[in-house]
Amino acid sequence: MEENSIVKYEGGIIKRISNQIGVTNKLLALSEPELIPYRKGEKWGFCDKNKKIIIDCIYKRTFDFVEDLAIVETFEDSGYGFINKDGDIVIPCKYFGDLGIGIGMDDFSDLSFSKGLAKARLSMNETGFIDKKGNIVIPC
Repeated sequence: MEENSIVKYEGGIIKRISNQIGVTNKLLALSEPELIPYRKGEKWGFCDKNKKIIIDCIYKRTFDFVEDLAIVETFEDSGYGFINKDGDIVIPCKYFGDLGIGIGMDDFSDLSFSKGLAKARLSMNETGFIDKKGNIVIPC
């Protein structure tokens, strides 16, 4: 048995489990978010876990990545859109939260993607669903 290794006593057998801990740590590292919302002054972008900025802080508001897309609000547009992990806007910033007048923390969850679709609200009376390319799948 190696020195300083972690062992487990199981059914009369001593097993070395440090390899399992290494594998578990690698799996945990994979489950951590690759890109984290990051604020610099009044602008938001995304950084890695070491706080290295990956996507420039140019947004008015950002949210976590879900299904490889993140909701963002720009300073130029009214409404929210989605960017990919390269920082490219893949769905224009023209959608709103559940109130149809903007988005707050309480009505944000209805916009994120689930199983490849997200709610698309253009106004109080126009709601449909879009796919991850911004195509309207269920008309507003």
